[in-house]
Amino acid sequence: MSSFWLHPRAATACPIAVEDTFGPVVNHECKDGFDFTLYFEETVLTLPVTLFFLFWALPRIYHLRQQTIKVQGGYRYFVKLGGYALLAVLQLTLVGLWAAPSGKTTRATIATAVVSWLASIVFGVLSHYEHICTIRPATINCGYLFLSSILSLAETRTLYFLEKNREIAVVYTVTQCIKVVLLITETMSKRSLLRRNYRDSPPESTVGILGECLYCWLNPLLMLGNRVDLTVELLPPIEDSLRSTGQGESGLHALWRKDPNRNSPHSLLWACCRYYLVPILLGVVPRALQVAFTFAQPFLVEATTTWVASNELTHPKAQGYALIGAFGIIYTGIAVSTAFAHHQAYRVVSMIRASLVDMLYSHVMVMRDIDVETSAPVTLMSADMERISGGLHYIHDAWACIVEIPIALYLLWRQLGVASIAPIIVVFICMAMSLLISGLAGPRQQVWLEAIEKRVDITAKVLGSVKGVRTAGLTDKLFNLVQTMRIEEVVKSEKFRRLLILVVGVAYSNVTLSPLASFTIYALIARHKGDETLTAAKAFTSLTLFTLLATPISNLVEAATGVATAIGSIKRVNEFLQSDPRRDDAHEPRGTRSNISIPASVLSSALTEMGVVYDGKGMSVVEGVPSISSREKLPLYYEVTGPVFVAEGRSAGWEESKPAVVQDLTFEIHRGTVTFVVGPVGSGKSTFVRTLLRETPIFSGGLKADPDSIAYCSQTPWLTNNTIQENILGESLFDLRWYNTVIDACALYDDIRKQPDGDRTMLGTQGAILSGGQKQRVVCFFLLTLTSSSFHG
Repeated sequence: MSSFWLHPRAATACPIAVEDTFGPVVNHECKDGFDFTLYFEETVLTLPVTLFFLFWALPRIYHLRQQTIKVQGGYRYFVKLGGYALLAVLQLTLVGLWAAPSGKTTRATIATAVVSWLASIVFGVLSHYEHICTIRPATINCGYLFLSSILSLAETRTLYFLEKNREIAVVYTVTQCIKVVLLITETMSKRSLLRRNYRDSPPESTVGILGECLYCWLNPLLMLGNRVDLTVELLPPIEDSLRSTGQGESGLHALWRKDPNRNSPHSLLWACCRYYLVPILLGVVPRALQVAFTFAQPFLVEATTTWVASNELTHPKAQGYALIGAFGIIYTGIAVSTAFAHHQAYRVVSMIRASLVDMLYSHVMVMRDIDVETSAPVTLMSADMERISGGLHYIHDAWACIVEIPIALYLLWRQLGVASIAPIIVVFICMAMSLLISGLAGPRQQVWLEAIEKRVDITAKVLGSVKGVRTAGLTDKLFNLVQTMRIEEVVKSEKFRRLLILVVGVAYSNVTLSPLASFTIYALIARHKGDETLTAAKAFTSLTLFTLLATPISNLVEAATGVATAIGSIKRVNEFLQSDPRRDDAHEPRGTRSNISIPASVLSSALTEMGVVYDGKGMSVVEGVPSISSREKLPLYYEVTGPVFVAEGRSAGWEESKPAVVQDLTFEIHRGTVTFVVGPVGSGKSTFVRTLLRETPIFSGGLKADPDSIAYCSQTPWLTNNTIQENILGESLFDLRWYNTVIDACALYDDIRKQPDGDRTMLGTQGAILSGGQKQRVVCFFLLTLTSSSFHG
């Protein structure tokens, strides 16, 4: 094999006149007709690739010069710079050897050599900036070195067959070896060399393009999972673009909110397309490469079957070795391009999902609490998000299948002629069915999701009132109610599930019907005309094409259904986001912050009873209070002076058709005071508190509010399914002595001591293990840990 590659034979050598033609292959007298011409290799395989990456590298260098240094050198830095310097010297040597009178060149040889020499210098400069200013390997350098090393193999072989050109061939081979060494060095991760501020970067952001294609960044996680049980704490961080923060307004939210057509049914869908256009387009190239590698298979199968059926004189053994290499390249390309295309699709899905969850959370925070009592947000964040994630990963399959089907039909027509009409008819039927299914999927899914939402809402309310249900003896009745709603949900899902069955039937009908019908028609036509029947090459190629045709048809039906359901769920999210938020007309410029305490005339005696001494300058906690926890650091209590609420002629109600519940209220509530609102049942006490919170949909008159935040305990306390301690603290930091003091003031000491795990006892759903009074005291304790104005409704 080595002699075939490195030692030319006089009988197979080609004169430079033949090599200076476009070809692309030489004639049969030269190298047994098994080689590209040198001119074709230079103008198609070398020069375009070099120019593409060269023009990409120049603006990248300008961009990186403005970035901060992120890497602390390392020996690989000097290895890379030395390698590029040696590569530039060898490329310049090649220019001299080609330009010498003895050099045998084509019309493009000198130009290609000069461009390659310039590229080695530019890529050396780029490697310097990529190494010190980025946390991941150089994408441009890795791409150039990988492609040029692969595509230059043909030219290396050709140079050894040129007469009196041995020195050039040897130097050219050495340059390819240096490129391989540089490629290995460039692809190595720089995580151990990163500066302190960048060492916690996500693993995916510290690998290069080749590492992403081969999923090298997952290997440490897989090995860790092989050794220990994975927990959330052991998982590596993810990129900011892939997670929801729950803080502030996301970029997608801002773009959607500024859209003048925001109230249209699909405004959120178009906003997603515009905002994530670049990540979506990044998945087009690998998906297109997947199509190209996939449809190289029938040509490869045809060439292989033809070579097997022939003798060695017409098809030499070298062609067999080439076919083996072609199989390796094509199937490796299919695997890598498929993995990378799916990876990019799921990245887009994760980004969209994170932004939509952020938008839902932000909108829930500004809605009236009576509007959030339904389970619509829960359903949107669970069932709808699941369907969006499951449907949008077909985002590239939808257009790729439309491209693949005509290509497969055309290739089938070349093989079978008129007999290929059978799969064409099947294809049109399947495409028509997919359009019909996609049109029905959205409405039927919406009916199902609304039934799920209704059943989840009722179930949550029943679980939150288990004690009352048992006391009233309504267990069986409510069980039957929930069970009936579940049955109705299943009944309403039947139409959508029947669509899914139809999807499977349509998707796989082509696999069964098309080959049988096509081969039958072909055989009948061949018998009628007396032509040759199916050859082995034609049969195997046609079977390959039938498989390639069946795959996009089935994927198209699934993609159409998946994308339609995802669009329907995004529409539901859009409608929810378009619902009216809480109308907040209370505003007042903030006073000057000061780190002062509550006035002594108001709360001094109350604080003393709780174990706190007030000395006119601040508060201190009495020593000796028993400890039942172990956490620390209560935040400082910040206050501003002036009234908290000022109302002038304020009226509020719940329905426009009915009179206001509270009318013409004029009052002031000052900071540091304790205010009681008394009145008979139904007089509007709760509505008054809701008025201060701006939770009533109908209101008039003026209301100015100044607190940064308001803590509110409703008549039905809201508790999470967590420990007593976590319910008390929420997100607040606290001091151990203050924590114990307020526990004593809220009369919770004995209640907590009686629990099996103290304040680390789990409360259950909505505080199921506590009585009504205990729930109220736990929430009051929580309010006292906050630096805010508090209301008890």
